[in-house]
Amino acid sequence: MRLYVIGQGALSAAAAANTKHDIADAERWNLPIILIVLLAVFGSLAAAAIPLALGICTVVVTMGLVYLLSMHTTMSVFVTSTVSMFGIALAVDYSLFILMRFREELRTGRRPQEAVDAAMATSGLAVVLSGMTVIASLTGIYLINTPALRSMATGAILAVAVAMLTSATLTPALLATFARAAAKRSALLHWSRRPESTQSRFWARWVGWVMRRPWITALSASLVLLLMAAPATQMVLGNSLLRQFDSSHEIRAGVSAAAQALGPGALGPAQVLVTFPDGGASTPAHSQTIAAIRQQMTQAPDVASVAPPKFAADNRSALLSAVLSVDPEDMGARHTVDWMRTHLPGAADGARIDVGGPTALIKDFDDRVAATQPLVLAFVALIAFVMLLVSVHSMFLALKGVLMTLLSVAAAYGSLVMVFQWGWAEKLGFPHLSSIDSTVPPLVLAMTFGLSMDYEIFLLTRIRERFLHTGQTRDAVAYGVSTSARTITSAALIMIAVFCGFAFAGMPLVAEIGVACAVAIAVDATIVRLILVPALMAMFSQWNWWLPRWLARMLPSVDFDRPLPEVDLADVVVIPDDIAAAIAPSGDLRMVLKSAARFKHLAPESICVADPLAFTGCGRSARGPEHVPELVRDGADVAVPATAPAASAPRPPPPPRPAASRRPARSARPTATASPGRCRGPSVRFIRSPCGAGDSRSPSTLWKPTPPSARPRKAARTGPGSSGAARSRPPTSNCPPATVC
Repeated sequence: MRLYVIGQGALSAAAAANTKHDIADAERWNLPIILIVLLAVFGSLAAAAIPLALGICTVVVTMGLVYLLSMHTTMSVFVTSTVSMFGIALAVDYSLFILMRFREELRTGRRPQEAVDAAMATSGLAVVLSGMTVIASLTGIYLINTPALRSMATGAILAVAVAMLTSATLTPALLATFARAAAKRSALLHWSRRPESTQSRFWARWVGWVMRRPWITALSASLVLLLMAAPATQMVLGNSLLRQFDSSHEIRAGVSAAAQALGPGALGPAQVLVTFPDGGASTPAHSQTIAAIRQQMTQAPDVASVAPPKFAADNRSALLSAVLSVDPEDMGARHTVDWMRTHLPGAADGARIDVGGPTALIKDFDDRVAATQPLVLAFVALIAFVMLLVSVHSMFLALKGVLMTLLSVAAAYGSLVMVFQWGWAEKLGFPHLSSIDSTVPPLVLAMTFGLSMDYEIFLLTRIRERFLHTGQTRDAVAYGVSTSARTITSAALIMIAVFCGFAFAGMPLVAEIGVACAVAIAVDATIVRLILVPALMAMFSQWNWWLPRWLARMLPSVDFDRPLPEVDLADVVVIPDDIAAAIAPSGDLRMVLKSAARFKHLAPESICVADPLAFTGCGRSARGPEHVPELVRDGADVAVPATAPAASAPRPPPPPRPAASRRPARSARPTATASPGRCRGPSVRFIRSPCGAGDSRSPSTLWKPTPPSARPRKAARTGPGSSGAARSRPPTSNCPPATVC
């Protein structure tokens, strides 16, 4: 004789044990692959160890938080798998982004501490925005309001939050402590001795090829994604805890033995509760009604027998149980529940009919998920749109990002049908299922939207950062893709490896999530980021950075500039915007001036960026007005930086200001010579002469108020305790300020 322990409690306990075993198997698969990818990317064991250590730390901390929550609320047995997947993948990805930017800043000549600051001000900010987007996307699952999905979403949110916090705090601390070890490439790894470059020639050529043929490449990529998404139209949703176990598992063997002895539906009968408002369920008058309902139940499809009624203690209701001829988790059992809910109320004669049981519970859960999924989709898409809008300040790019992510999600849904429903990957060890678990689509939707926004924000902020410095869209796209392609590809490989590890080692529910997320990340990092993004930005170049003025005033300012060099803010020449439109920008000086504007409480519109040649002039020891940049009449209606006195030949006019300044180019105005304290036209030339032999000190600040004609309508913002005097600072040198604006 052999004893089997079966039932709902036994299923839950076995699922928890299987989950622990699957996590251990997946981590044995994942960690070596992650280490190999990181070694290939960084060429340094010390650098590769930082993301890996943060991933392990994130999982441990999140598991502790989940344990504390489980003491106060019910948590699904699958929450540990969700935490492990998201914790490792996101922590490694986020720290990888920051570490790659840290190395890039070191190659530009920054000191280690400056490189850490620059990496956190750019990639670190993108990581925080990405983490907030993922968290906001996952909150959409709470709209379904079922305990299983709610607990899995809670675990995923905790994992993302811990990954974001560790990346924003521990990563810079580790880089500051082990800067040299993280920056050094190992001599033992032959590929690590190859010099690193900021821009990849291959990806630069690839992006150039795509942007020269935007329509063909965009249509081809969209066609591939639509073909991948087409099988999703045949997706069948179901829910079964029993099929999460292998056919050789003890639980499956016990259920099979019980089904052979008692019938397939004996363990989960359909139950009908008949409630009489006036009571007296066992009275002869109501007994006839119960008998009619019982007779009606025997006519339902797949019903083997109906047990006699059982009356409640208060005699207000009676319970009828119908043993089915099919498995309670079979799709045919759901049709039986639908039939009973449709036909039994007609025989109730005023009594209330409620149909329950395991089959009805599964069906109601699936129906609730299916009914609320459009609401989840709308919520997640809106969150992603808002976060992209805040990050890149562009209506078109935000909308494009949402639509591209929807294509990635659809492709992931199609892969679920091909792999599990159609059984195309059965030889790889994936089970051939009759339906996709109903909890998977909303989870994959929220997870994929969040993870796709990770790469979208990282890429678009890199493009925007370049665009703010150059004003050229095509150059910004080529630069952004070519500099981030290696990072995004490496991060995608790590995330795909993590999801595939759980897909091969996990139960069917975890395997479905792993396959869908792996496909979505692979599609997003290749077809979307490397083809659709550059192609669409080349097609709609004039709309890429469009943002209504009223919306621009409402959105918070998010700057992805490098941190400013340590400079004396008294050594900055500020030029008002009446001559700003004709002066070419410089990225580094632009950032210095932005900082000066904040420090001096000036309106940003009153600060412009001058050509680097304009930032020379008199030093602190200068004497006389001949050493001050002065305004002279010039034939062309532009401001020309010159290196010689006015009599010398002027330099060619600089290029016009880019669109990044957000100010339209000013029309030409009549030329005018300078008058004391005011610039009346843009036709100026900077005249410089040395401030003394061998004097190489920085130019002195000559703060003057913006002329009324050039002052923006919006009043200059002043800080607490400041006054108008803060905007009109006396000069710090002997140079008279009369001819300088």
